Amino acid sequence: MYLAIITLPLLGSIVSGFFGRKVGVSGAQLITCTSVIVTTLLAIVAFFEVVSMLIPVLIVSSLVHVYSIGYMSADPHNQRFFSYLSLFTFMMIILVTANNFLLMFVGWEGVGVCSYLLVLWLKVLKLDYMFDCLWLWKVGVTGLSLNFTICGNILI
Repeated sequence: MYLAIITLPLLGSIVSGFFGRKVGVSGAQLITCTSVIVTTLLAIVAFFEVVSMLIPVLIVSSLVHVYSIGYMSADPHNQRFFSYLSLFTFMMIILVTANNFLLMFVGWEGVGVCSYLLVLWLKVLKLDYMFDCLWLWKVGVTGLSLNFTICGNILI
């Protein structure tokens, strides 16, 4: 069950990203939303065993997936958007469930890359927030790296 919590959004992202043309817009929306909602339900079941930050992350992600169906309905690259959105959810799960600094850093970097990919749609819509997002992400990465260096030296 715990492995399914981690891998379902990744599988939804892979199916929507690589097989988006075959499954179509509705199929990509259905697969990614279903995988995130099932992950949320499994995390709620697992919550009774382990207290976790997965619940708020997955509830918000499920709501964003469902909202994006209507919001992105006119976008011609709908499958790719939902693939990036599911990949973002997967990276958030990695970030939240990490038990060491290296895995947390991988999750943080993945969330940043997925945020950058999702903000590319704003660039297509002629909104120039992409570079602000990139700079904010890099400032956060620098702070996180310094924190790992300081805490890593203290822990050794």
